[in-house]
Amino acid sequence: MWPLIMQKCSVFELRALTQVVEDIMVGLQVQWLVVPSVKSLVGMWTRKFSFTDLSMVECDALEDRIVTPDTSSATMLKKKIYR
Repeated sequence: MWPLIMQKCSVFELRALTQVVEDIMVGLQVQWLVVPSVKSLVGMWTRKFSFTDLSMVECDALEDRIVTPDTSSATMLKKKIYR
């Protein structure tokens, strides 16, 4: 798997890229996308990309599948992908 390397881009280009990635995940029937976020950027993720908080119960259920960030500085967010 190749890492995604981003350069500075416009909001339009970023939205187009995220739509393509989400379309690929829909094709793979990915149900949820879970990402870590520093607390200062949670608003951006929720407003611009429709993410919501991952509850502690949900986080605990995924404990063996994900690396949980330090909760004092970061939080986990989720987004429904497969409709």
